[in-house]
Amino acid sequence: MPIANVVGSVAAYASTPMAWVCAVVSAVAVQLGDQVASTTPFILTQALYFGTVYLLVDSIGVLVGMNVRTQRERLSAVEERSARLALAREQTALLAASTERSRIAREMHDVVAHSLAVMITMADGAAAAVDRAGAARCGAAGFPRRESVVIVVSGEPEAEDWRAGP
Repeated sequence: MPIANVVGSVAAYASTPMAWVCAVVSAVAVQLGDQVASTTPFILTQALYFGTVYLLVDSIGVLVGMNVRTQRERLSAVEERSARLALAREQTALLAASTERSRIAREMHDVVAHSLAVMITMADGAAAAVDRAGAARCGAAGFPRRESVVIVVSGEPEAEDWRAGP
């Protein structure tokens, strides 16, 4: 039996043809060793019988070793596929989050731009109403001038000046 274990290990961790060669060589070597060590005369049928038995036992070892290798390769393939699927799920989640952030940023940009356009329009309308009422300048009535609103939006350092007045 120990030889069957060795042949099975060869089948599991080396190539299958090498395992079959080892099985045949070990069966022949064991049979020759028995004949050399024995004091009885050589009987061909007995040698063939025991050689066949040894070869069958070694064949079981080879088949078990092949099964172990196949299972190990299958497990490796399943683990690799699982890792690829996990990576694909993670990438899908990241892509969905990025898409949602882009959508929210577009909506915020639209809301801010619309609010700013409304403020400018209302300030222009108020300035026109004050001009019609006879005021000399829009700044005297406390309404922001259009240039000041543009400065605030552009982020220039002069943005604070419109609050101080003319």
